[in-house]
Amino acid sequence: MLVIILFTRIKEHDEQKKRRKEQISAEGEALRKNATIDLLEREKLDQIYRDQMRKLAKEFQDQINGHIQMKEIEKLCDEEIEEQCRLFAAAKIKMTKMRIMKERDMFQQKEAELQKIQEYLSEQLKNAQTNEEARLNRATTEKEEKYQRDTKERYDKQLKIIQEINEYRVDEIERRRKRLEDEKQIELCEIRGRIAAELALTEYENACKTKKLEERKQLSRQLLQESMVKRVLAKKERKAEIEAITNENKLIQMEEKFFQDYATRVINHCKANGRNVYPLEKATHTGSMTGLGTGLPSLVTINMNHPTDDQHNSDQSTSTNDQRYNKEVRNNAMLNGNLTNKKINTNKRLGFVW
Repeated sequence: MLVIILFTRIKEHDEQKKRRKEQISAEGEALRKNATIDLLEREKLDQIYRDQMRKLAKEFQDQINGHIQMKEIEKLCDEEIEEQCRLFAAAKIKMTKMRIMKERDMFQQKEAELQKIQEYLSEQLKNAQTNEEARLNRATTEKEEKYQRDTKERYDKQLKIIQEINEYRVDEIERRRKRLEDEKQIELCEIRGRIAAELALTEYENACKTKKLEERKQLSRQLLQESMVKRVLAKKERKAEIEAITNENKLIQMEEKFFQDYATRVINHCKANGRNVYPLEKATHTGSMTGLGTGLPSLVTINMNHPTDDQHNSDQSTSTNDQRYNKEVRNNAMLNGNLTNKKINTNKRLGFVW
């Protein structure tokens, strides 16, 4: 068993060595291939570099040749420019000489013309001296004629101005007269208009006053009629109230009569049965600390001593007195013959006082 294991391990070890050798040989082959590829690429790069250097050398040589040619061309151009400058200088010198000659000829011509002018002027002076007296005489005559003509024109102009001034004054006086007449006419029209306006205003004010007077009269009649109607109504109300109070007093008296009859029968019944009838008798009669007795709270009488409407003069005082009278009629009542101002809110009997 151990032998087999050792044999297998040896075999595996040999296989590992073989695989390692194969791997190393493969790596070496790959390195050789890479080296070969690098060498080829380096040769290509060297070839490209040599080609570029040859190209640059050729271009440099061409540039040198072109520079030499340019120098030759520039030299030829300089020679041509120098030749042109020489030609221009020669032409300039020639033109200068020609201008000098021309100026000299012109100066000589001017000198000749000046000489001619001097001769002509000398002749004119001689002629002027001979004609000076005639010219002076002619000038004096012309001056006198001009003075007379100017004097006449000035005089005519002054006459014309004076005439125009007189005409303007006449026209101005006429215009002023017309303007004054127009202003007077306008003022008269304005006065007539103001008078008409004042008359119309006066008529309007009179009409307004008349209208107001009529309205006031109508209002006074209406107020008088209303006051009379109020007085009639107040009298009717007082009369109706008096009748109502009279009827109420009659009813109260009848009630009191019935009460006294009832109280008498009750007292008699109580006496017959031997009961105390003193409180009942006190309740039916008036007296100090004994109750109201036969006097009922609802029994009222009218105070007829109040002044009537005929004793008043104005409608306003009449209305005021009527109101006060109605109020007193309601408040001034007689309780068992005694005047009281207390308001009585019930007309029912309060009952016995025990």
